[in-house]
Amino acid sequence: MKDFLRKLGALGCRRILLSNSPIIGLRETLERFALTDDFDAIVPDASKPSQWPSHLQAFTKQSASEHLLSIGDYWSNDIAPVLAAGYEAAYIHGCKSPGTHPRATYQAPELPDMYDDIIKGCVSWQR
Repeated sequence: MKDFLRKLGALGCRRILLSNSPIIGLRETLERFALTDDFDAIVPDASKPSQWPSHLQAFTKQSASEHLLSIGDYWSNDIAPVLAAGYEAAYIHGCKSPGTHPRATYQAPELPDMYDDIIKGCVSWQR
């Protein structure tokens, strides 16, 4: 994951960790995997899905890009609200079948299965 996050950063994509978890525990997990410095921002206690509109507004104000991609494994918290707002989403569905949510921009059983496609998507945003 570290290489993936660094590639996204090198392409100019902002990497924001938006989590419903409190900072205590989240910070320690990021430190354990040596990922703390690979995010541009960390937003704990995010109150997803109800606070997605506020988060989306803040993220789009902070970015010169009109593009936004949410990556997650919880459809109603991570994916559906972002798609409904007109942005892209990468759904980690944890099973070999594509699941029941064909609207996701990218989807796979595990995040590493989508790394290349997400990187290509980020490159296309730069054009």
